[in-house]
Amino acid sequence: MAERGPSKTHQLVRKVMLGDLDVGILDANDQVLVSKAYGQATRALATDLHQSTNLDEFTVVERLGEWMATQGRGKESIQFMELLCDLMEDVRIPSASERLKVLRVFVGVENGTFEAPMGPGHNYLSNQEAGTVDLPDVSLMPLSVLNKRDSQAFMEFQKRQQASEFEVPEDALVRDIVYVCQGIDGKYIKFDTMADAFNFVPGTNIPLPARELLRRLSELGWLFRRVKAACEVDQQTNDLAGVVAQAFLSAMRTELSNHYKLMATLESESTKRSKENSCTVSSPSLDDLTLRQLAVWLAQPTQQMKLLAILVDVAKHQKGGALISAIHGHSHHGDPFVRLNAQKILKPTCVPFFAMISKWLFEGDLEDQHEEFFIAKSPSVVQKDLWQKGFFIRQSMLPPFISNELAENILRAGKTINFLRECCNDRSWAQNEELIGAREDATLLQYGQGRELESVVTRASKVIDAHLMKTLFEKHGLNEHLLAIRQYLLFGQGDFIQALMDQAGSELNKSADHLTKHRLSGMLHAAIRASNAHIEEDRIIQHLEVSLIPPKEGDTGWDIFSLEYVLKGSLLHVLSTVLTDEVMADYRAIFNFLWRLRRVDFALSSVWQHMKPNHSVKREATCEGNDALEEETALLGDIRKCHTLRNEMSHFCTNLQYYIVYEVLECSWVEFHKELEGLTNLDQLVQAHEKYLRQITEKALLEDRSQPLARQLSGLFEVMLRFRDFALRLSAKLDEVNQLRLQDALEAKQRTARGKWGRTEADRARLAQVLPPGFAAAARNDLQAISSEYAALLEGFVALLPVQAHIDLRSLQFRLDFSEYYSTSRKALPGTACNSVQPNEHMPSVMGCMHVTKDGDSPMLDVTQSICNLRRTLFMSKRIIISHGHLQSCVSIPVLA
Repeated sequence: MAERGPSKTHQLVRKVMLGDLDVGILDANDQVLVSKAYGQATRALATDLHQSTNLDEFTVVERLGEWMATQGRGKESIQFMELLCDLMEDVRIPSASERLKVLRVFVGVENGTFEAPMGPGHNYLSNQEAGTVDLPDVSLMPLSVLNKRDSQAFMEFQKRQQASEFEVPEDALVRDIVYVCQGIDGKYIKFDTMADAFNFVPGTNIPLPARELLRRLSELGWLFRRVKAACEVDQQTNDLAGVVAQAFLSAMRTELSNHYKLMATLESESTKRSKENSCTVSSPSLDDLTLRQLAVWLAQPTQQMKLLAILVDVAKHQKGGALISAIHGHSHHGDPFVRLNAQKILKPTCVPFFAMISKWLFEGDLEDQHEEFFIAKSPSVVQKDLWQKGFFIRQSMLPPFISNELAENILRAGKTINFLRECCNDRSWAQNEELIGAREDATLLQYGQGRELESVVTRASKVIDAHLMKTLFEKHGLNEHLLAIRQYLLFGQGDFIQALMDQAGSELNKSADHLTKHRLSGMLHAAIRASNAHIEEDRIIQHLEVSLIPPKEGDTGWDIFSLEYVLKGSLLHVLSTVLTDEVMADYRAIFNFLWRLRRVDFALSSVWQHMKPNHSVKREATCEGNDALEEETALLGDIRKCHTLRNEMSHFCTNLQYYIVYEVLECSWVEFHKELEGLTNLDQLVQAHEKYLRQITEKALLEDRSQPLARQLSGLFEVMLRFRDFALRLSAKLDEVNQLRLQDALEAKQRTARGKWGRTEADRARLAQVLPPGFAAAARNDLQAISSEYAALLEGFVALLPVQAHIDLRSLQFRLDFSEYYSTSRKALPGTACNSVQPNEHMPSVMGCMHVTKDGDSPMLDVTQSICNLRRTLFMSKRIIISHGHLQSCVSIPVLA
C-alpha cells in the first residue's frame, strides 16, 4: 500500500474496529501505523474516564473540522462528517461516550501523534465502506498488531461490553435524576426505604464517575423527601403545632412549590430534547441537557434544600416564639445565601406572631390556644390582683429580636387595656386618634423591622398609660386617698390623733377582752367630729375603720387597737393595684409603731399631770417642821428623782417623735409626692409607692436589719410604761396623804376654834397607816431599778445607732446624745452592754472613736465626730430653750452638707 497517511490509517483502524479488515494482508509499514492507532483506540475505549465538559463529542468534531480547513482539505472534511453520521447511526456503538473515545483517536492525528506523513491524494473510506459487523475477537488479531498491553485493554473493554446488554443513555439518566429530585423513583434509580437512600437498580451499566455524580445529584431528592415528609404530617399528631408552626410549614410548602416549578422546567426540557433527538438524524446540539449541566443547575437548589432540612430539624418540638428563636439563629449566619434564605423563611413565619402582638397591644386580648406567645395569663386570678399577678412573660417564647425592655412595654400595654376594661370599666381609650394610627402601622410590621416595632409599641403605650394615669388620679382620686392615709394612719393629722387618744384613752386602759369594735368605732367618729377631720369628704373618711389585733394574755386595749384604711366598692378593684394587701399591712405596722410611741408619750404626759400638784406635800412638810412624818419627808427626794427621770424619758420620746414625724414621714412624703408628678405608667407608680414605704420602714426601724435596735426600743417603751404605773401609784399615795392632811387641817381648825388642841395623835396614826414604815424605802428601790434599767437600755440604743445602715439614724443619735452624756457615761463604765459595741472598720463611729486610714497613715478624727463637735459648739454659744408646757427641749442646729 503505497499511499499512507492519517486518512488511510483512520480507514484501516475503522475497518479493524468493525472487523472488516484482515491485518495479515497489510505490509509492514501499514501494520505499524495500524498497530499504534489500534492500541490508542482500545485504551481509549477501555478507560473509565468520563467525558469532560471542556472536550465533549461535538467539541472534538469541531476541532477536527477546523484542522482540516486549516490544511485546505474542505472536500475531505465533508467526507469525514458523512462517515461520522454513519458511526452515530451504528447501533453497535450507541453510546456517545464510546463514540467520543473513538474520535479522540483523531485528535491525536491533529496533534501530530502519528508519524505518518499527511498530504493530499489519499483515499478515505466512504459512507458505503462502513460495515455493520460485530467487534472482532481479540484472538483474531495478530501479535504483530496487538501487543500485550493493548490486548489487555481491549479485553477489558470487551468484557464490560459483554457484562450487560447495553449502557444506560445519558438522557435517560437525566430524566431519572429529574424524577429523583422530586422524590419519585426513576427507571434506573429507586429509593431504598431500608437504607434511607437512593440506589441504582441492580445490573444497570453506569460508569463509576457517572455513578458518583448521580449520587451527589440524588442528595437533593433525599432532602426533598425529608422536607416534604415534615410538611405533610397531620396537624393533630404533628410536633409543629400552633399557628406560628403552621405559618412555618406554609413557608416550607411555598419553597417546595418553587422547587416543583424548577423540576417541571427541567423535566419539560429533558423530554423535549429527547423527542427531538429521537426524531432527527442530524448531529446532537450543544444545548442537550447533560448530567454535568444538571449538576450546575441543581447546585443552588441543593444548598437551599439543605437549609430547609436543617430548619425542619431545629423546628421539631418547637412552637411559637421558641420556633422563631430557633430559626432566627440562622438569619445571622456568615454565609449570605443561608442568611438571606433564613430571613425569607422567617418573614411569613412571623406573620401570625406579629398579629398576636398587635391583638394584645391594641385590644388586650390573648388568642393563644397553643401557648405560643411570650405573654401568658395566670389561671384563677381574682380581679383585684389582675395587675400584679394576672399576666406574665414566658421567657421561653420570647424571640431574640424582642428585648426584655420592649417585652415589658408590650406586656404593660396589654395589661393596661385589661385593667381599664375590667377594673375601671373604661373603654374610651380605643377612640384615640394617635392609637388608631399606631394600629394601622402595626399591620405593616414584618420580620426585620425592629425599630418600627419599637416605635409602634412606644406610641401605643404612651397613649394607653396616659389614659390610665388620668383615670386613676382624676376619676378615682388616687392622690386624695394616699393623702388620707398619710393624714390618719401616719399621724399627719395631729389634732385627730390627740382627739382619738382623749376619746378612747380610758376605754383602752381596760383589758383587751372587754373591748368591742362597735364602741371603739363610735369613739373614732367622735374624734373625727372633735378635730379638723370633720371637714373631710365622706367618700374619703368612710374608708377609715377600727381594727383590733388578736389579743394575747395580759394585753390591754392599747396593745390591740389599730386603724386601717379599707377600700370599698369599685375602688377595691381599682386602687388595690397600688394599695395591695401587703402595702396595707405595712401601713398597719407603721401605724402600730407610731401609736405605741404616742401612747408612751401620752403616758408620760399623764404622769406629769398627776405629779405636778403634789408639790404641796413639800410645802406642807416644810411649814409644819417636826409634824411631818419621816416617810413623808423621805419621799420628797424620790419625787424629785421621778420628775428628773420623767423629763429624761420625755426628752427621748420627743426627739424620737420629731425624727419619725419630720425626718422620716414628712421627708419621705414630700419626695414621693414630687415623684408622682413625673410618673407615666402604673408600674412606675407602684414602684414609687413601694419605694416610699420602704424608706419609711428602713428609717423607722421596722425592717429586719433593724430588729436588734427595734427590740432595744421596745424594751425602752416597756420600762417607760412601768415607770408610768409606778409614778401613778406613788402619785395616788401622795394624793391620799394630801387629802388626809387637808381633812386633818380642817378638823384641827375646828378643834382650835372650840379651844382644843389642833393636832392629835389620832391624826398622826391615820397618816402612819397611809404611809407605813418602809414605804419610802421600797418606792426608792423600785425607782432605782427602773432608772437603772432605763439608763442601760438607752445607752444600748444609742450605741447601736451608729452601726445602722441608714445614715438618717445618725441624726437621731446626735439629737439623743447632743451633749455626749451617754457617750461619757459609757466610757466611764467599762463592761456595760453598750461598751461592747465596736465601730465598724469601714464606717465612722459617731461616738468619736479614732480609726486608721486604708493606707496605714496616722489616725484621723472621724468626720462625723467633727460635725458633732461643731454642732455642740454652736449649741453652747446659741442655746435656745423652748417652753412647751412642762417640757424643755433644745432646738438642734442643722448641719450643712
